[in-house]
Amino acid sequence: MEHPSIITRGRGDHGAQLRVSEAFLASRGIALMNVDRGGGATYHGPGQVVAYPVLRFSRFQRDIHRYLRILEGAVLRVCEDLGVSGRRRTGLSGVWVEDRKIAFIGVAVRGNVTSHGLSLNVHDVHEGFQWIDPCGIKDLEVTSLEQEGASIPTEEAASRLAEALRTVCQEATSWWPQDIPPG
Repeated sequence: MEHPSIITRGRGDHGAQLRVSEAFLASRGIALMNVDRGGGATYHGPGQVVAYPVLRFSRFQRDIHRYLRILEGAVLRVCEDLGVSGRRRTGLSGVWVEDRKIAFIGVAVRGNVTSHGLSLNVHDVHEGFQWIDPCGIKDLEVTSLEQEGASIPTEEAASRLAEALRTVCQEATSWWPQDIPPG
């Protein structure tokens, strides 16, 4: 999906990641919402594809860090297909092009069901990020597929991301152990 402009603050944002007042954001038509996902503040808005995979983990599959890597893998596939050199950064979730962040991930797992998800910057969304310290990282530069030379319609990026998510999730089920009955 493509959101109207909103800044969300996850459990990792303790109020210090917002650079402007809530009144300022409201004057710009940008909503602000506290959410129950991991991570800090992030922006969603036009020019960005947001995906909310909903998966049920078994007792033995619940490996949130592995799940984050799976989501990153889907974004990396899209980037690679479009000729963008995305990569992971040790200790930081999301996908990066050099030192610029192109995709953001923040998830929650309740009752073994995933919620929240990821966003991929397709077109320039820099303005929305200038009012926060995204993910708690000061002076973080953001980029987009378009800024990295891959100019495609948002709908096409969404379709590619959906297919990549489907593929990596299907591949992941081949390595996750099946539930073993107790006893």
